[in-house]
Amino acid sequence: MNHPSNRTPMPKLLGLPRSGLGWSSIWLALAFFVIIWLFRLYASTSTRYRPTFFSDPLNALLLITASLAGISSGVTALLALIFKRERSLLLVLMVIFGALVALFTLSELVGHH
Repeated sequence: MNHPSNRTPMPKLLGLPRSGLGWSSIWLALAFFVIIWLFRLYASTSTRYRPTFFSDPLNALLLITASLAGISSGVTALLALIFKRERSLLLVLMVIFGALVALFTLSELVGHH
């Protein structure tokens, strides 16, 4: 008999994450966007002269924290996909997002000027 209670549940590719690690990845990505918003708000209202990156410590702290949150989001999503066997498309997007943030951060550190 093919009773609905006998069926094994299909993994939800388009659904939300089911593990705490998956949700942590989403919260870290949201934190990235909030911190970037705070950075833009601070940078647009601050009149402080910035000849170097660390000449304005709050500016540097906001950017470093944002990049750490973005990269951590991707790493956490990758760990959830591998070890928790998550199958959410949202986490795949978080891995791509984290990789892009890491690539951008690395290009800024190496110096593209």
